Amino acid sequence: TTANPTVINSKTSVGTNGLGEIYSSITGLLPNTIYHVRVYATNSVGTAYSSDLSFTTCSTPTITTTAASSITGTTATSGGIVSSYGGELNLTTSGVCWSITTNPTISDSKIANSTGYDTFTSSITGLLPNTTYHIRAYATNSIGTAYGSDLTFTTLNNTALNDNSIELFNVYPNPTNGTFALNMESGSENKSMVSLLNMLGQKVYESKLVSEKSTINLSIYNFKGVYFLQLHNEKGVLQGERKIVFK
Repeated sequence: TTANPTVINSKTSVGTNGLGEIYSSITGLLPNTIYHVRVYATNSVGTAYSSDLSFTTCSTPTITTTAASSITGTTATSGGIVSSYGGELNLTTSGVCWSITTNPTISDSKIANSTGYDTFTSSITGLLPNTTYHIRAYATNSIGTAYGSDLTFTTLNNTALNDNSIELFNVYPNPTNGTFALNMESGSENKSMVSLLNMLGQKVYESKLVSEKSTINLSIYNFKGVYFLQLHNEKGVLQGERKIVFK
């Protein structure tokens, strides 16, 4: 990383190739670092060096998080702007990740973008109403994954749902040991999907309803604590939500 390196510094050796061009692979470098390099040749008199040249290794991408918009009780839109791919590299993926805790990563909830790499938007779904979320845009190349800054937004309250949604379905017993009955408004069967979300807004179960009176057995999953049961129509529009407690 300093000018005019010598054989006392890091080096490679290609043996005694005689006159002509020589090639050598340099490994073990750090990302996004300026290195100086010189070719050397040694004989019985001593060691000679070429002129000093420098290069910069590739790095993770550089990305900015776009503020959330089009916020509803369960959805939002965000995205990112990729200003650098990290050198002569291609992106493998980019998108948005989110969580109720700061600095979410791709190990949390995420969605890969589908509108291009430089500037993109992502639709975030499966959120809980009246909840504050942290979002970060991310971009990945062969070096690793980089993140934009941590931004927050709060989803709308459930009162944004239509006034009749409260009558759409009921759940009992609640709290439950894992098996519960779901009764919904007549005529909604075969068109509705029921989803279970944890407190992070992550979907942990989904099923199509085939009857207006259904018994759902989730005891094999060993769910514990507070979850949210959501009912969507055939177009994916949220029709109602119930808090459910697993004992």
